[in-house]
Amino acid sequence: MGRHTDPDTLRFIAWLSDKAKALGYASEEEYSIANWYDIDVVWYHPDYENPVFTFEVETRNTNSMFKNTAKIYSTPKSVVKKPWHHFGIVYKGNLSEGNRLALGRDLDYQNFEIFDNIFNNQTALSNFETHLNRLDITQISELVSSFRNNALDTVSSMEYIIHVFGEKTPYVVSDQFVLSLERDSYEQIPSYIEYLRNRVWQINREKDITKKDLDILLASTRVVERVDSNENVLLSMSICPKCGEKVGSRPPIEHYGHPEDPPHSITYVDGCLICDYELNRETISI
Repeated sequence: MGRHTDPDTLRFIAWLSDKAKALGYASEEEYSIANWYDIDVVWYHPDYENPVFTFEVETRNTNSMFKNTAKIYSTPKSVVKKPWHHFGIVYKGNLSEGNRLALGRDLDYQNFEIFDNIFNNQTALSNFETHLNRLDITQISELVSSFRNNALDTVSSMEYIIHVFGEKTPYVVSDQFVLSLERDSYEQIPSYIEYLRNRVWQINREKDITKKDLDILLASTRVVERVDSNENVLLSMSICPKCGEKVGSRPPIEHYGHPEDPPHSITYVDGCLICDYELNRETISI
């Protein structure tokens, strides 16, 4: 968090920006998202309005990796547009096994990779650069680019659905009074995410796109559209799309610095009155 001061890290960040240009992308350092967060480096595709690749560089193994990953994946999609792919980098030394384990859910369910121990390690740097070279924009035809755009947008939407509703079938799918969606289609979301995430960068030419690729993308798109439509219908009836209970305003939450002092702030939440589904959350200082 905050701006880097380590000269070696600053040179590496500049190298990432230069690498973007060599591969055909535009880049920006200290990119601001939602007016609250900065990302060390982002790469842009000329045909895609949001950052395509994002890079957060930690000089050493610290808890900042959690905060920098959370600002990408734990923020609402409506506020922070999700990149196609996010890279977390520990430049000097290795990410501890404990920290890697704690980031396991993002590694499993997001298009997120970690690289570490790159400084003064030519083998690690070469491996990382080889990985980046696969992203060369000149190898992507218009059809391949279109497939990637659609696939990665759909993956991002499915990841958000899983983040909100979980992997178990929610009420938004099982309820009979809204648009139908087969229960097993929802339960296939993790496998759809894994398939498209793996395939999207294996496809470099039009002939690489198979019927299975298109079938999985179509099925994934249908799931996203139906869940989104069903959620809107249920919310219009003040029904929680996650558990089927009532949606409304929860009791305000008062925050105290000391038990004997008056509250210093109050949090107001609109959402399900039973489960953890939320619509809005606002904290007001007193």
